[in-house]
Parts: sequence; C-alpha cells; structure tokens
Amino acid sequence: MEKVKKDASKFRPILQDLDANQVYLLHVDRHPVPHKKIIFFTAVLINLTVLALLIGRVVYVFPLYRAILLGREWVPDAQSSTTSIIIRRTFSLLIDSPLIQYAWRWPYTFFLERLHGQWTNPAAWRLVSDFRLSELVVRKSRNWGAKDVRASIDESPLFKSRVFPFASDRYLREKTGYLMQGKG
Repeated sequence: MEKVKKDASKFRPILQDLDANQVYLLHVDRHPVPHKKIIFFTAVLINLTVLALLIGRVVYVFPLYRAILLGREWVPDAQSSTTSIIIRRTFSLLIDSPLIQYAWRWPYTFFLERLHGQWTNPAAWRLVSDFRLSELVVRKSRNWGAKDVRASIDESPLFKSRVFPFASDRYLREKTGYLMQGKG
C-alpha cells in the first residue's frame, strides 16, 4: 500500500474547504461507468422494494390501527375471541415497531434526506453528478477526528483500525465510492 499522504498539491483547492478538525480519505474512483450504474441501480431497486413493502404494510394494517385509535373492535365478535384479538394486535405491534424504527429510514435516507437545507442523499447526488469514469471520493471520519490521531501515523492504533483497512489497494480496487459510504 502506498504511504498515506498528508496533503497532495492537486487536491489543495478541495482541501481548503474541508474542516481541519476531521480526517478525510481522498481517492479517485476509476471503476467503469457500467459497473457504477449496476451498483447504484441495485441500491435503487432494493430501496424501492423496501418502500413498496412498507406501503403495503401500511395499507394492510391501517384498518387495525384505525380501529385501535377510535376504540372500536374491542368487543370480540362471534368468530373472534378476546385472546385472538390481543394476540393479533400484539404481533402487529411487534412487527410494525421495528419497521417504524429502522426500515423506513433506508428509503428515506436514500431518496429524501436533507441536511442544512441541502439534499444529501445518494439519489440526489447521482442526479446532480451523474456517472463519470473518474470520480473523486472524499470520506470523512465519524465520531473521531484529527485530535484523536497521534503524531506518528504508522504507530497509531486509530489509523491501523479505521484508516489503513479502508485505504488499502485491495479495498479501493474492489469498492466503488458508493459502496464505501460509512466506512473509515
């Protein structure tokens, strides 16, 4: 692996806009455009599938939750016992709670997320930037920064665990910029 460079002169215009308190990994993604499109549109398809399943679930359980909110159907009818109604509602809540807490975030962050009034989601990013043969990938440290890095890069446990594995030649060769999100 090539040594980590603190500053490359060709990146100086980009570097001046970056926060000096963070650690950034920059590299050029030279994967073929068709490969990048396959990776991205697979993510689009997965997120659309999750969204469709969530919408289907909302349509399916809406009558149940409407009845709960309006206080109806608490008296069992001739075909249902109180126990079966409680079990059905309990399982619905057990299924819907993780869906509400976790699953809805995937399509939301992929298609609609905004930060400081700007679109920060992968779908908007690709609409603006399109697919290019060479793309500069800038990855920012999360929950750690320049103050956590010791003077010697080679001896720093932080660099050994959070930077070197995600900056290796093999990793950069195998992953497109999109697949590197959230790493490092």
